[in-house]
Amino acid sequence: MYPDPTAHNVSAHPTTAVLTLIGRVAIAVARRAGLSADDALDFSQQVNLQLAEDNYRAVTAFRGASSLKTYLTTIIRR
Repeated sequence: MYPDPTAHNVSAHPTTAVLTLIGRVAIAVARRAGLSADDALDFSQQVNLQLAEDNYRAVTAFRGASSLKTYLTTIIRR
């Protein structure tokens, strides 16, 4: 269901699969925090905007010590 982090290069210009995963993880984090579906979507867009403004630096720091999904969940929660 989620992309294999070893199947793509997490670079300053993430693939569509990575961007999709970022969105899904952000929505899941927001929903677990009790946000409505609409608010979760807004949160997801804000996460993507903040990551893009920082040139996806937090995403490119991924080194494979965990799954990409776990890593994204951690950075999004912060």
